[in-house]
Amino acid sequence: MSAFVSFKKILSISVLVLLMYINAQAQSTQKFAFELPENKISYSLYNKISVADIRKDTTSMGVIQTGAFNKMTKVIAKEPLNVQFNKI
Repeated sequence: MSAFVSFKKILSISVLVLLMYINAQAQSTQKFAFELPENKISYSLYNKISVADIRKDTTSMGVIQTGAFNKMTKVIAKEPLNVQFNKI
């Protein structure tokens, strides 16, 4: 009976540690924004850029690996992409 209780404790602790790890991974984000150019091109034929974003989750731009252990970090836009492109 004590082996079963010991196994149950180990399983409970393992599940708790796993849930804490998943929660810590989900909170890791990196904000992304285009850098505005210093000079605008005066002879450009384009006045406006329109963005047609058909992704279901437009806030997520994917993941990158960061840190010494290649931790997966979610990349999100500081502002929506169409706003960023219009500023450029």
